[in-house]
Amino acid sequence: MQNIKKRWMGLTAVLLLCMTAAGCGSSGGAVNVTTAKVKTDSALSETAYTGTVKARSMQEITADVSGKVASVEVKEGQNVRAGDVLFRLDETEYELQAKQAEAVLSAAQVALSSARSSQSADAAVIPARTASADAHANYDRMKQLYDAGGISEADFEAARSKMETADAQLAAAQISQNSASDNAAAQVESARAAYELAAQRLADCTVKAPIDGQVSQIKIESGSVVSAQTAAMTVVDNSSLKVAVEVLEKDVKRIAEGMEAQVTVQSLGQTCKASVHEIAPSADEQTGMFQVTVVFDPADSGVLSGMAADVRLTDRNAGADGTGAAALYVPEKSIVKEDGKSFVYVVGDGRVSKREVRTGLRKNQYIEVEDGLAEGDEVVVQAGGDLEDGARVAVIKS
Repeated sequence: MQNIKKRWMGLTAVLLLCMTAAGCGSSGGAVNVTTAKVKTDSALSETAYTGTVKARSMQEITADVSGKVASVEVKEGQNVRAGDVLFRLDETEYELQAKQAEAVLSAAQVALSSARSSQSADAAVIPARTASADAHANYDRMKQLYDAGGISEADFEAARSKMETADAQLAAAQISQNSASDNAAAQVESARAAYELAAQRLADCTVKAPIDGQVSQIKIESGSVVSAQTAAMTVVDNSSLKVAVEVLEKDVKRIAEGMEAQVTVQSLGQTCKASVHEIAPSADEQTGMFQVTVVFDPADSGVLSGMAADVRLTDRNAGADGTGAAALYVPEKSIVKEDGKSFVYVVGDGRVSKREVRTGLRKNQYIEVEDGLAEGDEVVVQAGGDLEDGARVAVIKS
């Protein structure tokens, strides 16, 4: 009797398990389903792409000269205006160089002034000019005598030679005088260039902000040594920001520069109007995605570079086919593939009807339906059991 009793208890347990299993995923014989309604393209624009906020303008601050940091005049997070002092380098060495260059310039200017005074006085040229004039007058007299037969040919040629020598001496004196003046002028220009360079290096010891913005990433401190062109800190212009997002090839052709967008900063819950600023001309070789950059002006200064943001693109002028007709989309999970065809289960009056559809572009987690559905139709996304045409369903979430 005990064995028979145990058998009945076992059969009862099995029956209870079967009844429980039959009841799972159904409600009174209906299959539990989650659904979604067919969306238009404009409604689908609420789907967000995720990116990171970055400053539209950012400047790495470097010193143009090397030296020891004398002082840092700002703190991280401080707002600055263009021209504000950011940090200073020790000026001692550069100040000495500037003073030396200034002294050399002054000496060169004195030398030039002296050369020009000598040139005006003709100190070296006047005797040579007088000798040349005397030699020309003597040659003229000797030529007259030679033509009259009063002197020999040797005496005449001696007068000619003396005249030519005097002319050469005059030319040499003039060249020497001009050369001295020109050399002095060249020395002044060289000294002036050296002084200006030294003065600029001295001025470069004071590093100023090139743009209005906010100081970030200070990498120096008083006493540290920096070399020329070493990044010391960063100034970012947070008055205008940008977000870059990755977009599928199928979707990017529907995006155009100037298209309206919305940027929602996740941590602040702040939404700002934006516009598409740039679309990458080619896809990333590794991901196959196109980078789309939108720009916006934040509503307040609390939006900072590095914050996560959602970007929603809105095309108010055209549908998927570019004609202005609204495109229809359903969740990609609602599409059932059978024998190379696409189907969805449409819910109505507590039952589903299996309907063939023609699909088009994919957009995020949605897929375009070109034929077979109408806006507002309710389709099954997930089911708690097998579905077939005409099956009873219970919608547990939509």
